[in-house]
Amino acid sequence: MLADVFEPDNLIALLKQSILTSITDLNLSGYADYFWSSCDGHIIQAERKQNGELLSSLLAVEEQLSRQYDKAAENILIIEGFIIPSRRGCCTLKRSKDDRYFYIDREYEHTGYAAWLSWLYQLDKAGITHYCTPDLRGTAA
Repeated sequence: MLADVFEPDNLIALLKQSILTSITDLNLSGYADYFWSSCDGHIIQAERKQNGELLSSLLAVEEQLSRQYDKAAENILIIEGFIIPSRRGCCTLKRSKDDRYFYIDREYEHTGYAAWLSWLYQLDKAGITHYCTPDLRGTAA
């Protein structure tokens, strides 16, 4: 597996426990954060975004995914941290430092929950699979 140079060191360390991982400048070359070949030889890439990073600018993320799309046969978006509805939009959830619970981190009023779900649906229709993970450890798993 190849990982971009800007990915967190602790995530790379977790990945290296179970898979050979090399660091390279993927983003500069127009690829997603992670890049590997499947057992049948097709290329897979995965872009990792934190929940707040996504809700801050869905359009910018969509444009980035669009630029990366043709670089691999399979495209994945990993969404780190959960997103839930609120009265005025969406809230991001983060895991507590002691791993005992999740808490509301921030509310994003400019993105409604229905719009968020529609955006995910359109990603799926475009052939981009998304996975939601609770944190870096979940992403590594």
